[in-house]
Amino acid sequence: MCVDHYSDYFEDVQLEHLTAHCVLCAFKVIFATYGIPHQLITDNGPPFNSYDMDRFVKEWGIHHSTSSPYQSQGNGKAESLVKIAKSLRKKSVQAGRDPYLSLLKLRNTPTSGTNVSPAQKLYSRCTRTLIPSADINKEPKVVEGVTEIIVNKRLVAKSYYDRKAKTLLKLDIDQPVLVRPHRLGKQQVTTGVCAKQTSPRSYNVVEVNRVVRRNRRDLNIIPFHKPQAPEIDLGPEEPPSSVTQAPEIDLGVEEPPNSVTDQRQQQLASRQSTSANQARTMPDSANTGQKQCQRSCVSRDGGRQGALSGKCAITSRGRRVKPPKWFADYT
Repeated sequence: MCVDHYSDYFEDVQLEHLTAHCVLCAFKVIFATYGIPHQLITDNGPPFNSYDMDRFVKEWGIHHSTSSPYQSQGNGKAESLVKIAKSLRKKSVQAGRDPYLSLLKLRNTPTSGTNVSPAQKLYSRCTRTLIPSADINKEPKVVEGVTEIIVNKRLVAKSYYDRKAKTLLKLDIDQPVLVRPHRLGKQQVTTGVCAKQTSPRSYNVVEVNRVVRRNRRDLNIIPFHKPQAPEIDLGPEEPPSSVTQAPEIDLGVEEPPNSVTDQRQQQLASRQSTSANQARTMPDSANTGQKQCQRSCVSRDGGRQGALSGKCAITSRGRRVKPPKWFADYT
């Protein structure tokens, strides 16, 4: 499948073998018919990264660029035309029609967003088909404004894509990265070192035993800890005696300490005299308190024993506890 980016005119060529020799023969036929392109964009398959392909593009003066492996989005123009060609061939077989006639009709159909067909963009006129048309459409006429239409379509597509996309940081040479496997669940994530940038979004990564090429989306930066700054020895610390003290500031005249001590001594003496007078005037209350304390202690210890022995017991609050009558049988 070979498609022109300017006119969307494509050639569907069937190959016997997917070798570099067969692919180069098909390229020579196409380029001899439509002219040699300035740039050739292909995927990174075996026929396109061979020595014969490199020699061919050098001899024919073509700038050859390849997309990243396992990144079909890098060659989206050809991939979309492959889908269209497969659908066209399938529908033609189901309808019992010649697929080449269907291909001719598709080349003369105006594309979306424009009023011209791929044949008009390439030949500046429409080609003859089985569909009746006016002869004026078959006259040569240069189509203008095609470049502006293509640029506007790409900008619209880019605006829709940028809604959920984010800009990835550029990788540096000799930077450690994590390489995502192209088959998730069947391979493990490997580590490598970025060696070379082959395109704006493609890098060569050196792994343990090989060098691989991956898209920037398949490479993750390995986070690393920032090394701490070494401690600097500033020498022995100065002794605390060398620290200068702030000068004392006189805030006014203070009371002499003797007056304060005299007042406290007088207060203590007055308290002691009052406590002594209270002890003299209330001797009976202290004796009664001691008696009550002794009584309560006796009642707590002997209250239960007195009840069990059949005698009246006095509780700590002065209540008498009589033993039950059935205790008389055990006395």
